[in-house]
Amino acid sequence: MTILRPLLLVLPSLLVGCGDSERPPPPPVKDTVFSDMAAAEDKARAVEGTVAEHKQELDKAIEKAE
Repeated sequence: MTILRPLLLVLPSLLVGCGDSERPPPPPVKDTVFSDMAAAEDKARAVEGTVAEHKQELDKAIEKAE
């Protein structure tokens, strides 16, 4: 029990001292395994405007038909 108490006091300070204070910035998404998923999201965002315009045209046609 006498050895355990100093060990419990010293061990946390050793673990904190081993931490890396500054991490390098992450690589760009295109250089990771998520590049395909990011490309799909970009494509969906690009098409979103076209889909919104088509919906507005359909809404106007429905409103006109009523």
